[in-house]
Amino acid sequence: MFKLIKAVLITLLFCSCANTFSEVMPESPKQKEARIEKDVNALFKAAIVSAAKDLNDDQKMRPFALVKKLDGTTGLYQSDESEKNKHLTVVQQASAIRNMLTGLANTNQIVAYAQTMYANVKTEDGKTVQGLSIEIEHKEGVSLMRFIPITRINANGEEKLDFQLQNVSTAVKPKVVFAQSDI
Repeated sequence: MFKLIKAVLITLLFCSCANTFSEVMPESPKQKEARIEKDVNALFKAAIVSAAKDLNDDQKMRPFALVKKLDGTTGLYQSDESEKNKHLTVVQQASAIRNMLTGLANTNQIVAYAQTMYANVKTEDGKTVQGLSIEIEHKEGVSLMRFIPITRINANGEEKLDFQLQNVSTAVKPKVVFAQSDI
């Protein structure tokens, strides 16, 4: 009987050690890269969908940010339509959102974000192109800016917006929101 109890205790000890060992296994660099890419792509796609819905309503859009919180949920931040905010420029609204995101990052509440605004960009040859400017950062990885040109098309007598996803441009940028957060 004593041998049976001893065998059970050793088995339980071994099982608990195995569980502990598997819980602390670090993720490989490939796993980390895949996780970060999944987070960034999910925020990017959600930002495009949110912007398209907003722009299709009245072809106007206030800057907004989608965030991935520590618990894996997604949040949306956008300035409200109060009298105070109606007088702010797009750049001022985006700056206020970025300041709020920096506070969330510094208090370790978010792991990634995609801040989106409708912007006019000048090309190298001096032409102005309208589109979505999406700033994306991940606490553990990338920091980039993506621009998606948008044109107006006439479809069956109705003016619609055409998101030219085939012309998305991407540029690496310095971290802003997660610059001071500890990794």
